[in-house]
Amino acid sequence: MGESLTLLGFAVAAALAFTAHPARASVCDDSAAPLRCQAYRQGAQSCVDLDGGARRACVAEFTPSLSCRGRPERCLYLPGAQRQCDALSGAERRRCVLDALPPAGCKTHTNPEQCRRLDAAERACIAETGSAGRRCVADRLR
Repeated sequence: MGESLTLLGFAVAAALAFTAHPARASVCDDSAAPLRCQAYRQGAQSCVDLDGGARRACVAEFTPSLSCRGRPERCLYLPGAQRQCDALSGAERRRCVLDALPPAGCKTHTNPEQCRRLDAAERACIAETGSAGRRCVADRLR
């Protein structure tokens, strides 16, 4: 009886070994577009504490772009900043990401002072998203 249970246990273990999925680094590994999936997950993790339009605006702001046409400095550094903050979520993660991003590259901007003020205003208004965030930035620039 004990021998048949041992054989049965071995057979079950062998069957599970062949059917089980290997440990995955990410749920995005099986995605048709794993880079896009990972970028979206990073953005979404930054916005778990928000709802509705505020969440959509936050995800758009904190999702690393796969194409760096607009805001190239931010685009290049955002994925690394998101990775540095992997253990956090919500507002705490947004603050961590912003702190990890370098200041805006204003040296080559047509109006460097305005560029620095805009960067400071955007960092100060991180808790606000969507239209409230735009209003906050505009108020700080006045």
